[in-house]
Amino acid sequence: MRFHTKRRIATAAWVIAAVSTAFNARATEVVDQENLPGATLVYSNCGIGPGSISQGFTPTMSPLIAVEIMMPPSPPAGALTVRIRQGGADGPIVGETTAPNEAGWNRYDFAGGVVVLPEQLYVIEVVDLFHPAAIVLNNADTYAGGNAYGCTDNPVLIRDVVFRTYAATTLPTREATWGKVKALYRE
Repeated sequence: MRFHTKRRIATAAWVIAAVSTAFNARATEVVDQENLPGATLVYSNCGIGPGSISQGFTPTMSPLIAVEIMMPPSPPAGALTVRIRQGGADGPIVGETTAPNEAGWNRYDFAGGVVVLPEQLYVIEVVDLFHPAAIVLNNADTYAGGNAYGCTDNPVLIRDVVFRTYAATTLPTREATWGKVKALYRE
């Protein structure tokens, strides 16, 4: 009888370690929206001075925690500011962050996240305060959730910026509770 109880306790402890019994939530990130590179890419900038290029997107999740944007092989040195605008290229700014400008995928994290309303239009604005803003676009209208905007906030209906947005989500996790273990060997 004693051996049987010890074996039950050992088995219960192993089960708790391997597959816990109580649920909690753990935050993680997921890609919400994306417009991946297509067959033909173009590089665009705002001419000879500072400017911005934007891309509309329609989130399905909130909060928005990061944006990734593809930059050309030889982007201007320095940092870029990325703003999230609500409703359009000239809408109110609801989030802003700055990070170095490098070739390839650049990630811009929003500390604390930006609360967005799912299925509403938002705009990612890429701002270079010192150089012409340079960015990679697909040479076709490849994203249905919003338009690219040129340097004058006019929609560009034949191209879209190459980007990804990330949202925070909670996934269930399990944690061990000793009350559940005790219940297993009391039977």
